[in-house]
Amino acid sequence: LLFPLVVQVAIALLCLPMHRLHKMAYARSDRARWVIDRFVGTPEQGTPPCGQVFLQIVQLAFSVTQVAYYAHFTYHPVHAKHNRDEERLLSSIFIVIYLLDLLHAGFRQSRVWASASVVDVFTVTPVFLPADFHREAIS
Repeated sequence: LLFPLVVQVAIALLCLPMHRLHKMAYARSDRARWVIDRFVGTPEQGTPPCGQVFLQIVQLAFSVTQVAYYAHFTYHPVHAKHNRDEERLLSSIFIVIYLLDLLHAGFRQSRVWASASVVDVFTVTPVFLPADFHREAIS
């Protein structure tokens, strides 16, 4: 529980300068504005761009896959080591989607601390810890 909290605070601190850089690049660079408007989008836009819609569909597909893996390996724990590698791959994809979502929100603190973002950090972060980390931390 402590490790995801540390990661969440680190993300919040890193987003402070990123928010300013994002605003500066969006205001000063026509190319950056075009890329963000066309592919990533901003909260001020009425309809999301095609890239944002695609990301939501990909996230839904990978979330369903993650749930299917969890259900399968809950009933078949013999293959748990293979599950760990696949879980890390899926979690890496979720991290990329999370970062693009932060970019969409302009790295605002309100997005970093939104309930969905906190849940993402608390569910994805433990996957990258060693499998026996909780036993070592307790003893």
